[in-house]
Amino acid sequence: MRHIRCKKKAYPDKAAALTVMHQIQNKDDGKKKPIRAYECEACKQWHITSTPIDNELNTGYRLRLDWSKLINK
Repeated sequence: MRHIRCKKKAYPDKAAALTVMHQIQNKDDGKKKPIRAYECEACKQWHITSTPIDNELNTGYRLRLDWSKLINK
């Protein structure tokens, strides 16, 4: 299966995306900060975003969410 390339900065796995996200969050530069990482269905890599999940669910894009990690047991 061939993957589509996104125009967004992509990371090979969740750990890499979260590492970069935390580095950006710790900068005091006045810029908007990413709040989460997600796996892209188009390129099968990971991206970081400042958009809350609620906003993306209303866009019509299908997200690959692991709900087991979002729900406290």
